[in-house]
Amino acid sequence: MTPVRERKEIETLSLSRRKTLKALTGIRAIATVCSSGEKEIDLALVSRFKDFEDAFQYYTALNHRAAVFVTRNTKDFKHAEIPVMTAEEYLRGLG
Repeated sequence: MTPVRERKEIETLSLSRRKTLKALTGIRAIATVCSSGEKEIDLALVSRFKDFEDAFQYYTALNHRAAVFVTRNTKDFKHAEIPVMTAEEYLRGLG
């Protein structure tokens, strides 16, 4: 790889990183980071969810009294007790 090409790739990565950090900063401004532990694991293990990770994330949100659960995969949350929507749906609701 030539030095010019290598520098361009580094600049592209740097720009991509900046864009990513900016997007994550925006998300962090409207999102809450929740802790989780044994309680959520135990609930996920005995839940009706097909996917353990979906159940674990859902029960973490539920136990922290989340107003909404945001996911790309809404179809796996048919039995949810809180509203479940995609990020696009959620952001439209903010506007």
